Amino acid sequence: MKNSHIKNLLSPVPPEIRLEVYKEAKERIEKDEPVNYDIFALCLMLPCLLWGDEDVDVKCPDRSEWYSVETPIAFPEIKDYIFKLNSLSESNCRDIKNPIRLQCLNEAITKLEKELNK
Repeated sequence: MKNSHIKNLLSPVPPEIRLEVYKEAKERIEKDEPVNYDIFALCLMLPCLLWGDEDVDVKCPDRSEWYSVETPIAFPEIKDYIFKLNSLSESNCRDIKNPIRLQCLNEAITKLEKELNK
């Protein structure tokens, strides 16, 4: 399991790893390559990419269940966007949500790159 030293989503993932996961998520959305067949939702996608598993039913390395509401704890840069995307829950249209996801990821990547290059 990739990043198995990160046992759960109950604290922020180290910034270097968050940056790597955000870049992979951005690439998948741009290429229209979801995880688990059709998942682009960041709250589900990011944990899957963190642990290198396509299955949203995968357990955390500490063998506990993870829940999508924990994702903003582990990936704090996306917190505000989760609320924005959830408000669009009536529409699951990728054409509407994916540009917002990409904006979120671009901002998170820029922010972390600046922090890490100080």
